[in-house]
Amino acid sequence: MARRNFLNVKGNTNNPYNYIIKKSPVHGGMGVKAIVERMGGEYAVVLLGQEQYKIILPLSYLPEEIRERDVLDIDININRKLTLQRLQRQSHRLKEKVKRARGEKVLQAPSQS
Repeated sequence: MARRNFLNVKGNTNNPYNYIIKKSPVHGGMGVKAIVERMGGEYAVVLLGQEQYKIILPLSYLPEEIRERDVLDIDININRKLTLQRLQRQSHRLKEKVKRARGEKVLQAPSQS
């Protein structure tokens, strides 16, 4: 599925169910509008983006004063540093598995505290 950018979605601006999804000029990420559809227990059902995908979020991820029908601004960015660290750990683990499969001795990496 191709990634689309919704720029300047037009419609009734008084209707909170009109969304604008745009690229963030600062981070290169993407900003998404969402609406809190309902809340119950420890979770909230949120309608995400123009397509109104339903997602369930823990209330602990949302502001304390959140209420049903609130409009949320969600900024989505890629953390390149953590992504690279994760890929390096996976690569290291894979190399260790190959060494074990070949019967080679594997040195233990120091624990990260």
